[in-house]
Amino acid sequence: MVSHMSGRAPHNPEHADHRPGPGHWPVNSANRFDRSPRPRHLAPGHRHLVSLRVVHDYLAGRGVAEAVRRFDSRQLVRAAAAGRYFDLDDLADLFNSAPQAATSPDGAAAFDEEYRRRFVAGTAVSDAVCRKMAQFPADFPE
Repeated sequence: MVSHMSGRAPHNPEHADHRPGPGHWPVNSANRFDRSPRPRHLAPGHRHLVSLRVVHDYLAGRGVAEAVRRFDSRQLVRAAAAGRYFDLDDLADLFNSAPQAATSPDGAAAFDEEYRRRFVAGTAVSDAVCRKMAQFPADFPE
């Protein structure tokens, strides 16, 4: 079953103008693993969803300089793999370029502006997650 956090589902015509922020995610049983820093023994979809959510939410809220200080290279690699799993190749490329972007204030500012414009302001990420959940429900067992 797919539902939405924060109460409002984007498919509801009453809420057509509602734009989910980084805290608005398709939910299922993977959400109970959100606090796990290294989700093991999870189905592929759950594993990728957790990896994506952790890095995406941090980037959206704190920016690339803070994210690179917070996450090690393995976590960024897992987040990039999750982006590819959800057919978000541009997002994966940005995750991979985060360490380089964070080396200068100008690079970090440019990264953050592009990231927010492309992946925070709209619904691209949550839409991609919903599509994958619908296409491969076995990857997201309850």
